[in-house]
Amino acid sequence: LREKRREAYQGLENLRRALTRYERREAEAQAELEALGGEEERDPSYYIEGSLAELERRLEQNRRRLARLGPVNMRAIDEYDRYEEEFNLFRERVDALEAEKRQIERLIGEIEERKRARFLEVLEAVNTRFNRIFQRLFDGGSASLELEEEGDISSGLLIKANPPDKEPHVIDSLSGGEQTLLAIAFIFALQEYQEARLLILDEIDAALDLMNITRLGRLLREYSDRIQVIVVSHNEETVRHADRAYGVTIKNGVSEVLALNLN
Repeated sequence: LREKRREAYQGLENLRRALTRYERREAEAQAELEALGGEEERDPSYYIEGSLAELERRLEQNRRRLARLGPVNMRAIDEYDRYEEEFNLFRERVDALEAEKRQIERLIGEIEERKRARFLEVLEAVNTRFNRIFQRLFDGGSASLELEEEGDISSGLLIKANPPDKEPHVIDSLSGGEQTLLAIAFIFALQEYQEARLLILDEIDAALDLMNITRLGRLLREYSDRIQVIVVSHNEETVRHADRAYGVTIKNGVSEVLALNLN
């Protein structure tokens, strides 16, 4: 169908060009006739450039060109009108699809902007809580959550910490105990922003010294007033801050669970 349409267009354009060319020649000839009206009749060769042999050669060339073109499709105009109607219909469909595309892109842009604004709002709120909890666990200093590329919410999130009397660091350059406290501060910052009813922590005190375990235990006691906190630990200082402790022993190859109320 596309090939036929292209041939129809081409045939119509050829006819139009030929018609224009003939009309121009007719006008030129008419002008020449009017200009020659008062002159005496001359031999036709006077008005023809080149010899008769040259003219015959050119005529033969034109005949061969005409033969190569083949027969003229007299239905080209009708086919052109039909194809033009189809083309206009397709054009209308394309315009409608492009309008829908622009509308969808505009909607996506609005959603992305709202998502970005909401993300930055949450980041700021969590950041405030994160810094406050960090200062409690480290007894001072400061910490922050920052985007790797400012304003780009698709970039990574950096956790920066400035423990008391130390230079600011990213989390990878901190000691194991400092990384643990930093991670705990981040978890509880998220917990404060959107509270869960149950929090399970597995051996989070393994890399902490006694002083930091005591700070952590006090923090856990505060949260236990609002949510249920379950901590897996082998450290007596951590267990001391619990309301209830459970232990597992093995007697004669059989596991036994012991419960102890510490209130």
